[in-house]
Amino acid sequence: MNKPRFTNSESLPFTVRIVRTSDLIQRAEIVRHNAFERHDHLFGTLQNDWDPSDREKNCSILLAEDKQSGMPIGSLRLADNLSDPLAIESEVDFGTTEVAGSMLLASRFVVVAGPTGAVARNALWKAMFLYALAHQLQWVVAIAKPPRDRLYRRLGFSYLGGEDQLFVLPSNLNIPAKVQFQSVLRLATTTESKYPEFYNFVFGTHHPDIDIFSSVRGGGANRRLSDLSNFPSRPTLDFELLGI
Repeated sequence: MNKPRFTNSESLPFTVRIVRTSDLIQRAEIVRHNAFERHDHLFGTLQNDWDPSDREKNCSILLAEDKQSGMPIGSLRLADNLSDPLAIESEVDFGTTEVAGSMLLASRFVVVAGPTGAVARNALWKAMFLYALAHQLQWVVAIAKPPRDRLYRRLGFSYLGGEDQLFVLPSNLNIPAKVQFQSVLRLATTTESKYPEFYNFVFGTHHPDIDIFSSVRGGGANRRLSDLSNFPSRPTLDFELLGI
């Protein structure tokens, strides 16, 4: 799998990159906690401290930051099984599905509410796909609580165990959720036929503000931080929770 050959170019009001240092990861965790506390009180109760999984070697955090203010407006956590198996592989049985081989787990998906958040959602999804291409991963697995699972269903994701099946996973703090999966290659075909505008955004347009391939090569983690001294530990902005 190679990088997409884009035919258009578009600038975004925010940037998306992979972050690896503790201070950058903390920016993603702040907005994530805001979203979970607003939408899933149980998660906020169980997980008041920072998530140690964010710093595991097979984990990458995507962070969207507003260009003008420098403030984080969304994040998505990605974990792959290239070096070690994912915890979910021992918690559920993929044996009845096509899922096998290299896998990318998408979780902790949050964006700011409103029109900017809708664009940030699509940009983070695009970054997820570019990440899968860069690592030559075959499958994307997502964990979501109803009704957020519908977002993935629209992209052609299938349900593990059927649409009504909920899984209580220790790796997901035992929060009942649905497990969905999609082939990386099939994702392009599904979106092209059902959602051409989204397909063009992801596969037909170059967004220089989405920096994934250089981040995978080791860059993109050392940019100067905007001042977070005025950024509250519990932001006043409302963030939408798209995936656990």
